[in-house]
Amino acid sequence: MLKFKVTQIDDDARIDKFLKRQLPNVPYSLIYKLLRKGAIKINGKKVKQDSRVSIEDIVITPNISIDHIPQIKPLFILPITTVYEDDHLIIIDKPCGIAVQGGSKQRTNLIEQIEFSMNSKIYPVHRLDKETSGLIIFGKNNLIAKLLSEKFKSSQIKKTYIAIIEGKPKWNNKVVNESITKTDNGETKYLKATTHFQRKKVGNRFTMVEAQPITGRKHQIRLHLLHLGYPIYGDKKYNVSKEKVKRMYLHASQLTFDHPITKKCLSVKSPINDLTDVFKQ
Repeated sequence: MLKFKVTQIDDDARIDKFLKRQLPNVPYSLIYKLLRKGAIKINGKKVKQDSRVSIEDIVITPNISIDHIPQIKPLFILPITTVYEDDHLIIIDKPCGIAVQGGSKQRTNLIEQIEFSMNSKIYPVHRLDKETSGLIIFGKNNLIAKLLSEKFKSSQIKKTYIAIIEGKPKWNNKVVNESITKTDNGETKYLKATTHFQRKKVGNRFTMVEAQPITGRKHQIRLHLLHLGYPIYGDKKYNVSKEKVKRMYLHASQLTFDHPITKKCLSVKSPINDLTDVFKQ
């Protein structure tokens, strides 16, 4: 029997995706088979394929082999931009349009690409939506990933995003304290969420805003800007439009934190060139 405790990085993940991340060498077909048989449990209860996990959940599976097997070459190779790397962690500048973790409908994913490029396993620390570009951290071992995950959980890592919205808000600075709802096994939960916004640049049609999420809820920046009446340009989920937009204009531009091993302050930035093209309209 194997036991896995759910941390913040996997909060609200589907059980099949969570297990695939924990057991990368186990095929989805086996995971689905075990789910159908009721052999996988969350907190002692049998679950379905579309069930989701929450922080502190305990997931139990049979003794599935997790022995190392040669890394399979992805269907296609993507260029990987490394912003920072040392013996303990690596920070990647993720392009928009690629999922961080794999899924049954994904032809490839960022972790697969990095692991093939490095020929070694990496461990996710936090999430970025598929449509969001920018900085994302991975640990090179499970301990580092857990230390960094705890830093995220306790707001010790400062995250800065740049978003493009349509219109001209009257505020220069805005703090949003608006709970985000989450449905867990039919129960609706209200999760506290706080984001600081600052207006950075105003054009004829668009405005650039800087966002600093204090909490780390799913789609937090996207939902908080929607709450203010300014959904992110190109956000197909929360900003429905007939206009064809090449991407969602949200970018993780800066991360600042104390290194979990050296204790030195580490601050990395990612350029926002791809977002400024809208100001030419």
